[in-house]
Amino acid sequence: MACRKPNWQLLKEAGQGLTKEGKSPFTRGELIGRVWKSHPGIGENTLNPMIQGMTTNLKGGAPGGLGKDVFYTVGRGMFKMCDAF
Repeated sequence: MACRKPNWQLLKEAGQGLTKEGKSPFTRGELIGRVWKSHPGIGENTLNPMIQGMTTNLKGGAPGGLGKDVFYTVGRGMFKMCDAF
């Protein structure tokens, strides 16, 4: 069984990569698509609540390993990295 990074870390790295490429804000779908490039077996229903839980100005969702300090929503389904503010 291969060891891999936790989902919150994969999502954070996906957001950082999109931002580095100038794709900010980015969509929830772009985040998930980026994770799927290297980890296609992770279900969308697993990642969506994690994104919600990692977003500072959204309620609910799975809390993840970092808490609500990774993403910031700038509109429905549109996100930026918190450290971009």
